[in-house]
Amino acid sequence: MSLNDIKAYYVNNKVQIIEVDNNGVIISSDDVLFTFKANEKLEDQHPFFYALLPLLNQGDDSESFPCINLQINEAHQIVDINIINKDDKLFVVLTDFTSHYENSQPLVQEKNESVIAGYKLQFERELLFAKEEFKNSFLAHLNHEIRNPLNALLGFAEILSETSLTFQQKETLGVLQKTGVHIKVLMDDLLDISKIEMGVLKIKEVPINLYSVVASMIKHFQIKKNKPNITLTYKTESNVPSKLYGDPTRINQILYNLLENAYRNTTEGSIHLHISLNEMVSKEEVSLNFTVKDTGNGISEKQINQIFDSYMQLQIEKEKPLGDGLGLKIVKDLSTLLGGTVSVKSEVSKGSDFTVILPFKIRDKKTKKKTIPKGSGIVMSKRIIAVEDDTLNQMLLMKQFIDNEKGYTLEIAPTPAIAMQMLEAKKYLAIIIKQTYSKTTGIEFLNELKSNSALADIPVLVVSGKAMIEEQDAILKAGASAFLKKPYSKSQIFKALQRL
Repeated sequence: MSLNDIKAYYVNNKVQIIEVDNNGVIISSDDVLFTFKANEKLEDQHPFFYALLPLLNQGDDSESFPCINLQINEAHQIVDINIINKDDKLFVVLTDFTSHYENSQPLVQEKNESVIAGYKLQFERELLFAKEEFKNSFLAHLNHEIRNPLNALLGFAEILSETSLTFQQKETLGVLQKTGVHIKVLMDDLLDISKIEMGVLKIKEVPINLYSVVASMIKHFQIKKNKPNITLTYKTESNVPSKLYGDPTRINQILYNLLENAYRNTTEGSIHLHISLNEMVSKEEVSLNFTVKDTGNGISEKQINQIFDSYMQLQIEKEKPLGDGLGLKIVKDLSTLLGGTVSVKSEVSKGSDFTVILPFKIRDKKTKKKTIPKGSGIVMSKRIIAVEDDTLNQMLLMKQFIDNEKGYTLEIAPTPAIAMQMLEAKKYLAIIIKQTYSKTTGIEFLNELKSNSALADIPVLVVSGKAMIEEQDAILKAGASAFLKKPYSKSQIFKALQRL
């Protein structure tokens, strides 16, 4: 076999053929790709050839090594290497596939990156679900663990406020009550954010008087803040309709958080709420602008895109955090949920303008108010049974029901089992239960209650700190009549009983 025979076999013209002896010494080379000198050892040209020496004398017809990077002197090629042992002659054949491997490498890289991106996306989805599950579990636990002691704190504070106190004691008690209410507001905000993100927050559409809603909110802040160095004003344009359909609770939340944020960021100057017509969509629909303008610290251009993020706190130089809390996150989420938008214009040291645009349906001015027929609700001066195993909560309930204006008589059952005995022995007009007991649950107690035909129709009010939406839904589906989340006031529990 000659060099020409080898070349004829490899039709590619970029083929270098090297003839060597049994010791790996170069006999001849056509130097198509690399320059080799006769009588030099092949292993001295590149370290890879050192590994070929043991194969040269094995007597095999051929050996192949694909995709080998060779850089010899200034030349660099990606080659396939074949060892041919024929007719007692040894040939090392280098076939140039540089362009082939370089062209296919991006495709392989792209494929690898696509696979990696797929795995990354799957991992991120699993991580997101895990985070959501942890967040919801954490919020549920936090709500329950905080609401129960907070209910006792605010409940006994309310009872204490009805006793004879000195001026200093009333002042101290007022601070305790305000602090407790502030914690309750934060817990409600956390719960609302969770509901919004889960898509389960219910929006009402009931008749409202916008002028009354706004005036009530302004009055609340004038009394609550009462800062002589800050002037609070408001104006509702004359072309803004007052009689609308909407959700007064969510509108109150939006206005409350905007005004609270304005006060938090304003040490002196003015805060102004302006309500104007954005667009008269039709005779039945309208969109309104709610703008809260303050002369406070303002927000930098860098920070303005982040202020609606959860837990975002603005900080200007070494001043204490501004815009802290969840208020602006609530404003954004509720505005979106109501079909509106929120925007902000601000300048550092000059103040901020927050504008929320919300759509409403206009109601007929002749719409009659709903009236509650006389005789509805629970008959006064009748027995209520509370199933409560915690001594502190038992004491609080007893004190709340002592000499109540509604005429309720409260009896305590320390366990669900004892409650069943009392219910079978006497007639009660309502039952107050909670979600969890030491040896059973509120749902299990409800199942037992509903299975007894003589007791199945008694209204059941659930009073609990487990206030996540799925927890409320679960016990309501089990047969409870209503749910009251902790902390609650005396008036709230009596109103809840009346509505049963």
